[in-house]
Amino acid sequence: MSDLVKRYTASVFFDQRLWSADIRGSLAHAEMLAAQGIISPDDLASIERGMAQIRQEIESGQFTWQLDLEDVHLNIEARLTQLVGDAGKRLHTGRSRNDQVATDVRLWLRDEIDGLIELLRELQRALLGVAEHNTEVILPGFTHLQVAQPVSFAHHLLAYVEMFARDEERMRDVRRRTNRLPLGSAALAGTTYPLDRERVAALLAKDTTALNRLLDDELVYVHSTGVADSKQSYLEGLLTGVWDYHQLSLRDHRYVVHDQTVLVFCRMAIEITVRGTFKSFESNALLVWMQRAEGWRLVAVQSSSIPNA
Repeated sequence: MSDLVKRYTASVFFDQRLWSADIRGSLAHAEMLAAQGIISPDDLASIERGMAQIRQEIESGQFTWQLDLEDVHLNIEARLTQLVGDAGKRLHTGRSRNDQVATDVRLWLRDEIDGLIELLRELQRALLGVAEHNTEVILPGFTHLQVAQPVSFAHHLLAYVEMFARDEERMRDVRRRTNRLPLGSAALAGTTYPLDRERVAALLAKDTTALNRLLDDELVYVHSTGVADSKQSYLEGLLTGVWDYHQLSLRDHRYVVHDQTVLVFCRMAIEITVRGTFKSFESNALLVWMQRAEGWRLVAVQSSSIPNA
């Protein structure tokens, strides 16, 4: 096939902007496949490790986008398979590029909407700053193209602050409508694999309602900083944006089962924005799950920082 035809049919040089969404969608899909027993825990660990390296390569500009691989999805999948072998191929189990592309676009749009909302807030803050310094400045207010009443310039600016607040409401409504999960419909009409689409949706939507059902009312979450949260304070932090998780993956799991309690020892890799500051780190973690009448619930988390990690 000639390069001219390849360039005509390929999309990689403009859809590569979806790379972060593609990785997030793939990691959520892989986590679900492992939870359903469709792929092994070792496959999941390999996929997570490979995706972490691919993310690093793309962010540092070292990733090579190949025209022959047509689009962002095949480029990432090919690199993953190169890094981790057949586990990379098994990532595509139970999905098609059709539902993968539709999911990536929605994740990308969601991020863009979030960015626009933050820009609107910055604009509002700027207008508020100008208004605070112009409360005594008077200008004519008009109605029917005629001078009507004297108004404060500060009040005039605050009218725009309110308009932009309504724009934010509209953007949030668009975000809610965008926040739907096509993944799991495969090429057209689903798959015979026992996928858990609700699990993937909760992972990608940052669904605190689903998380609330998994957390025990007596939860104690001890962060690697030593700060301890209850269930209520932890969920409030997520809902108010104190913590905004971009990625959280677990690997090197060890399990200790005793009656109605399971201890999970693992290593956590976290990318998170805490009060506006982005952080990326790894920690050792102990998770305690207990069987309750309504099902398994997470009752404790102890995270410990890893020196020089």
